[in-house]
Amino acid sequence: MFQISKKTLLPCLSFTAGLLLAHPFPGGAQTAAWDSVNTPAQYLALLATADQALFRRDFEIPFLLLLDAQQRQDYDGLASMEQRKEFIRFYWREPDPDPLLPQNDWLAEFIRRFKFVKAHFATAASPYFDDRGKYYLKYGEPQFRFVDEGGLKVMDYFTYQTLRRTYRVPPSQKYSVPPNESWGYEQVRREFVVHFVEEDSAFREIGSLGDILHSSSMKDNIWHWHDLMKQRASISPLMLETFLKSEDVVEQLDLSTLGVKSVRIDQSHPHEFVSREKLSEDLHEERAKQGLPSSAYRPVHAVNKIDFSEDISQFQGPEGRTRIEVTLRSPLHQYHLQDPKVDSIRIEYAGLLRDVGLKSVAQARSTLEIPRQRVNPKAFPDAVGNLVLLAPPAEDEVTFQVRDQVKDRVGFSKRNLAVRSFAGDSLMLSDIRLFTEVRSAAQRRFLPTLERQGLQVAPYPYANIRKQEPVYCYFEIYNLDTFDTGHDVTISLSVYRTREAGNLVQKLAGVFSRPGEEILSIQSVQPATEESGRQLLAVDLSKLENGVYILEVVVADAENTGIRVESHKKIVVGD
Repeated sequence: MFQISKKTLLPCLSFTAGLLLAHPFPGGAQTAAWDSVNTPAQYLALLATADQALFRRDFEIPFLLLLDAQQRQDYDGLASMEQRKEFIRFYWREPDPDPLLPQNDWLAEFIRRFKFVKAHFATAASPYFDDRGKYYLKYGEPQFRFVDEGGLKVMDYFTYQTLRRTYRVPPSQKYSVPPNESWGYEQVRREFVVHFVEEDSAFREIGSLGDILHSSSMKDNIWHWHDLMKQRASISPLMLETFLKSEDVVEQLDLSTLGVKSVRIDQSHPHEFVSREKLSEDLHEERAKQGLPSSAYRPVHAVNKIDFSEDISQFQGPEGRTRIEVTLRSPLHQYHLQDPKVDSIRIEYAGLLRDVGLKSVAQARSTLEIPRQRVNPKAFPDAVGNLVLLAPPAEDEVTFQVRDQVKDRVGFSKRNLAVRSFAGDSLMLSDIRLFTEVRSAAQRRFLPTLERQGLQVAPYPYANIRKQEPVYCYFEIYNLDTFDTGHDVTISLSVYRTREAGNLVQKLAGVFSRPGEEILSIQSVQPATEESGRQLLAVDLSKLENGVYILEVVVADAENTGIRVESHKKIVVGD
């Protein structure tokens, strides 16, 4: 067990803004354009118009620091400046966790970092910032920072007196170091520390704190390193542990003057024990830099603070596009219902589709506002939103966001979505969407009300199907006019109990086998007309036990059962 001597002071270090500007940032009027860049939109606008010199200096050089090896290889393979500009635009779209926010958190943070680097870490030559700027661009402010202005140092009095009594020729009490800094990025990796030394008015990275010491005596260098470590031991857990071990040597040497001999330390060459600790610390710091992320940041606005679920159904849309209808449900208990300062619940729902190039394909928003006194969590535990997106068939990325406009908090999700194609002249069937009938004014105030087949309905407002009233199943049938003249259409709706897949991994993953026992079935035969192409069926599930079921719709030619299509939806029944 190592203990801190009462004579030892471990300062608490933090990042400070008192940084010295090495040089004005070069570039004159061209780079002055950056003075007006404060938002992602302004950054992208300047990128679009940047000439070769401005692009290279203010965009490409700092941007390349953020890339991993594969990304850098891909970037280097691009021949033209326009291709490289598009790569940069794509890079900033891709990692954005919530592209529905007004601005990209990561790009906004990078702009702030680059402006700070230009102001505080500039150099006259390419890359126009020193090594401190490189780390600041990649990882932002260090969690701990120690600034040493350099010059003449005097070794800690207690340590020096102990060494003077130990050695026949003690190390020099005074020593000099150039200006240097130590930065600790514990938020990136626990033992991640980087040291810098000033040379020619700029700071370069060095591999070890000991590299700033240049005495011809190993003994002097080791004890002067120990003195430097005492000043910055709080930068990282590793530096603290290393310092305590070397300080323990000093404690043991001090005890030896009182006649207490240590069997662990060579009294004639105690600095060799400290030297081994220094070497171990240097190796650990080097290992801590291996496999680091190419860059890191902490989201400010894109922080998931609101839970919600989504239910997506796809239908044929106009002009070859697909109509994507979305139900969003967000538990009301998250919206400060007990806060007397909150007069109403105001929620914005939003959806965004982006293509493989992460360019916007479709976007939709809707809002819900309810006076707090009228919120009834027992009747409606979730706030319900309805979105409609129109997009061509493709493999897209979809983002949904629920925003509490009162407290300015968001929840968001992002995943891939295969947008269905309803092109062609064969029999086709849409997805199944669930609705509830809207009967009262209270429901109309709380739920987004739509009309389906002459009935006032709303997206089903509960996560599980409640058994006390019917659930309405809506689906659409396409290309019924391809049936032979006089043929009717058979429409079957069935509910099956699921048979879970046998192995545990599949069960945990929610994988289900084909439908099992049929619990309920509804069948009708109708003329194959345009009116039959839109179906809204009320289904009574009151007799079902609580559990997971498969809802199946089958549409077939009544005269030729070989012409059929089907659609399935998993439901959970339970009050």
